[in-house]
Amino acid sequence: MKILFLSRVNPYPPTDGGKAGIFYPTKFLREKGIDTLMVFPVSKEEEKNVELLKEKYRIKAFGYPFSAQNSIFGLFKNIFEVEPFTFQKYFNKSFYNFIKKIVINEKPNIVFSHHAHMGKYALLLKKEFGPPIILKEHNLEYEVIKQFSKITKNPIYKILALWQQKKTETCETKLWNEFDKIIFVSPVDYQEALKKNSKIKAIPIPDGVDLSVFRPKKNIKKEKNTIIFTGPLKTIPNFLSIKKFIKETLPLIKKRIPLIKFYITGEEKNKLYKILKNFKRENINHLGFIDNLNNLNQKILSKQVFISPTIMGRGLRIKVLNAMALGMPIVCTPIDAQSIEGGKENEHFMVGGNPEEFAQKTIFLIENRDIACKIGYNAHKLIEEKYNWNEITNKYLKVCQEFA
Repeated sequence: MKILFLSRVNPYPPTDGGKAGIFYPTKFLREKGIDTLMVFPVSKEEEKNVELLKEKYRIKAFGYPFSAQNSIFGLFKNIFEVEPFTFQKYFNKSFYNFIKKIVINEKPNIVFSHHAHMGKYALLLKKEFGPPIILKEHNLEYEVIKQFSKITKNPIYKILALWQQKKTETCETKLWNEFDKIIFVSPVDYQEALKKNSKIKAIPIPDGVDLSVFRPKKNIKKEKNTIIFTGPLKTIPNFLSIKKFIKETLPLIKKRIPLIKFYITGEEKNKLYKILKNFKRENINHLGFIDNLNNLNQKILSKQVFISPTIMGRGLRIKVLNAMALGMPIVCTPIDAQSIEGGKENEHFMVGGNPEEFAQKTIFLIENRDIACKIGYNAHKLIEEKYNWNEITNKYLKVCQEFA
């Protein structure tokens, strides 16, 4: 069996949840004997990663020099288009011709589209060459835009978001009818999709964790009074979540623990300080972008509490799963918690629904190490039982075998 994966981003190295959800299914299917191909836009700086995928993981990777940047001109042009801007900007005729050549040469049995943004490519390939097509919905795109429209206080952004949300919902839900199978990573998104259309051929399969990389380690000294967040702040959900945390929650923690240190990874120093320019920097420590996962895990494990103050997002928060696999005590929001099937509040993580509650739970875990360790242990066991990529990939394999 040969599967062609279409991705809107270069997934290697898998340093954030979006990339991990694309990279790991391909990696583990390859290890199970599936001939895996992957095509994605790539910048000049990322070309070496294409070679690493080929050499280190034996994945036939094809990078195409194409950038889907946001632009005012592009958004203006979208007024006259049926497709939403976020879908339209990822479609490029030259990129499609590049993909066509791969299909002609490699003759894949299945075309697998990551995100609805790449769905148009899959539909055109099915029409022209006839292979079955599978869509993986990492989240419901229209719901993310809807959340942003509620959060933003800028009236222009709100109007634009509502406009794009309607376009996206129409386009995304219509797209589902065209695919032979749809995988939803979140049980919440799966149920929401069935409410929209009960006839779609859908199945819930969560993302997972590579337990050979993310695992507890002994003899790592914990730095006192520390919390950590990982994730690129260039993404709107992360930026808005951390902005709110720094403005509303961190001061509450600091009242009880004046020496609290907050660590952030995922951005270069200058970018981070530019993002945080309107906030005081004291007690906010920059760890930079860490592309080596073992080094990143060491940084996380040396801190007392992992936080995920998500106020906007759908799908499954892989950074939370990774931290759980490391055995870290975690404070997250209801948005994070509802997507983790089998996860229980106060047993596998703690949940803060507002700044006051989030601060209280964080302080509690810092001050009660025995309970924090117990929660971390329970979290790791849950990941072993339900979120092991090696086992989850068998579900992908079963889906693909339907079309073999």
